[in-house]
Amino acid sequence: DFADGSFNFLYSWGVTHHSENTGKILDPIARVLARGGRGMIMVYNHNSLRYYLKGLYQLYVRGLLFKCAKLDSLQENFTDGYFHTHYSPREFEGILKAKGLVPEKTSLSHMAKSYIPPMPTGIDNFFKRKFSWLLTAEFSKPQKP
Repeated sequence: DFADGSFNFLYSWGVTHHSENTGKILDPIARVLARGGRGMIMVYNHNSLRYYLKGLYQLYVRGLLFKCAKLDSLQENFTDGYFHTHYSPREFEGILKAKGLVPEKTSLSHMAKSYIPPMPTGIDNFFKRKFSWLLTAEFSKPQKP
């Protein structure tokens, strides 16, 4: 119920990717963000090591491959929320652009805990920098339509 352009900054951490339709969730965000306003949204990163390690574990070690499971559908076994979509940086930037928002920076971050507990800290930090689970997009709304 907020008026158009009500906010100069919008922040969403770990929410929009739990929608069945993330693009639809971005409609009111784009509407209430003021011209020249900025925002930051975190979603799950499809290119993360976590996505593939846990998915492949479910497929091959837990045997879900034999139940016709697919890597995308397996995420529900270890990801919170009923809906949980993982996005590549390019894909999420495209969604923002389609809503009239300008992606300015995407970055990766991860939880403090190790990907694989016995992994040396230096290697663990390398994987977190390159293949983290959390994708953060910073964006703005153009001054002029």
